[in-house]
Amino acid sequence: TWGRMSLLRSLQINLTSTKLTDSAVAFLAETLYKLPSLAHLTLQLTPRMSDIGANSLAESLSYLSNLREFSLSFYKNSSISDVGCSIFAEGMSNLTSLKTLCVSFSMSYSISDGGMSSFGELLPKLRSLEQLNIG
Repeated sequence: TWGRMSLLRSLQINLTSTKLTDSAVAFLAETLYKLPSLAHLTLQLTPRMSDIGANSLAESLSYLSNLREFSLSFYKNSSISDVGCSIFAEGMSNLTSLKTLCVSFSMSYSISDGGMSSFGELLPKLRSLEQLNIG
């Protein structure tokens, strides 16, 4: 039952050692919609997630208005592009209560300056942001 789960305040998901694809990421995104009280979220994404998966997650992120801390890792992802990064940044623009943001692009060789700059354009929209780590 999702009644009790809707009160969940903190969630960490590590998919870096999996072979999950966009369909599994879409299921994760549907789950996030059901967690409106979430204040702390850590997502370490599957290396096989593409821009399609990024779109699914970005849509669900826009509904997490209580999120205060968000950590996002694209570790070893070679399937997401600058477009996917832009989609993520757009989805995060509604996270106006966010105080801490950590984004890691470690070993993600398909993301270039364009993807990084989309996160730079996001920052002025996050007016409550107190701590930032991008690397």
